[in-house]
Amino acid sequence: LAAFIVALHHPAPAEAPENPFRGVDLRQRADSVHRRAYSLAEVVPTERVIAVWDDLRATAEWAGPAMWLHGDLHPSNMLTHRGSLSAIIDFGDITSGDPATDLAVAWMMFEPRERDVFRRAAAIEDNTWRRAAGWALNLSLAYLTGDDSTSMPLIGRTTPNAVLAEFG
Repeated sequence: LAAFIVALHHPAPAEAPENPFRGVDLRQRADSVHRRAYSLAEVVPTERVIAVWDDLRATAEWAGPAMWLHGDLHPSNMLTHRGSLSAIIDFGDITSGDPATDLAVAWMMFEPRERDVFRRAAAIEDNTWRRAAGWALNLSLAYLTGDDSTSMPLIGRTTPNAVLAEFG
């Protein structure tokens, strides 16, 4: 997964697609995160989520060029064969922007030790890692509002705990 991300995250051309919900400055997601966290108070520890979110979104924004992003990188968009990642699917949200958006997957699928290996393999610096954790909270709250017939609510239930364990 780290090799895929390193291969994908290169500067995007000016005509690359933009997405108003992915790849943007994390602060632009604040209203929806607060609204969802309070509406999901019976599911998530709202005050802890908000406190950690507010801390993570205060991290310096991405200062580099807009990078190519998958835009919807989560476990359900990955295929495995014999226990190994074999494909990334669903490029319908491909976009450009802050690479931290795609890196949120680290909290969706890895335990702490595996996250460390992933982070080193993808050479992720501190500010990008912190923004990625913020993206993980943002996306997980959105996933919690999904239909239980999909895998999204399960991802949404486990991801906040992983972020809170590391940052809160």
